[in-house]
Order: sequence, then C-alpha cells, then structure tokens
Amino acid sequence: MDEDKASLTSRDQASGGLIQVLTCFGGDRIVGFRLSSISEVIEYTIMTQVPHMPPVLEGFVNLRGTELPVIDLNRQLGGCDMPLTRKTCIIIVATEYQGEKIEFGIKVDGVCQLLSVKEEHVLDPQTMGGQLPIAFVDFMIDLGADDEALLVLKIDKVMDLSDLVETDHANH
Repeated sequence: MDEDKASLTSRDQASGGLIQVLTCFGGDRIVGFRLSSISEVIEYTIMTQVPHMPPVLEGFVNLRGTELPVIDLNRQLGGCDMPLTRKTCIIIVATEYQGEKIEFGIKVDGVCQLLSVKEEHVLDPQTMGGQLPIAFVDFMIDLGADDEALLVLKIDKVMDLSDLVETDHANH
C-alpha cells in the first residue's frame, strides 16, 4: 500500500497533498470519486435510448453537441432502479482507455459533499471485505466514526470500458 499512497500523493500535490473526493449516493450507498476525474456535474435530463444496450447503460445525453453514454451507478453496484428525484444528477467523468480520452456520465441519486482527505486517512481496499468487487475500489477513506470507511471508486472500473467504447462507436 505504500506505493499506492505515494502514487496518491503525487497525483494530488496540486491540492496541497490532500486528496479531493466528491461523495454521492448510489442507491442506499455513499461512495466517492476523485475530483480530478470529474469534469462537471449536470442536472438529470431525458436521455436518448438505444436498443440492446447493456442494462447499466441508462442512455446517451447531449452535452454541448456531444453524445455521452451515461451509466446508472446504482445498477452497476448491484442495486435496483431508484426513482428519479430533484437530486438525481449526472457526473461527467473522463478517463483513458487504450491511450484515448473517454468521457461518459454516471447517473447518481445525489451529490453529498466534497472532501479533502489527508494521506493518513487513506486505507487499503484489500481490508474492506465483500461490499463491492475489489476491482471497483481505488482506495478507502477512514471516516473515524464507528470504524466507518468511504469507498472511493475507480472511474475506469465503474463500467467495463470495452463495452462502453463498443456501444459509443456503434452510435456514431
């Protein structure tokens, strides 16, 4: 984990050695994403549906003339469909896949807060037990209360990007 912590620190030096995490609701869970992976948060909007999409793919949203695929975080984490509320929104994220920048949206049931976390509060995801597949988890944050920990998810693992790219190319 020491190598992972060094990697975390070097990636987040622009924020004074603090790791910034945006927390959000995915059904009944609160999870986080690195702020450095997030482009923006937009209101939920009606999406273009495409036949034969994977179940986690909510649809496509038009963002300033570009159609972006949007996945449903709760479905991806094994939850059921949640009703839309005024807090439902889409987090626009960017990651790299095979050397190419990929942007997509993640539908969440609401945004909670922005956390700035010190390195000593970062935990190894190997200690988390069976809450989520370990491949989804970037790291955990010790919240200090009742041994509570926040899972920070890997953007590129929230959805299998090979499926996302194939679906995106099929629609262009």
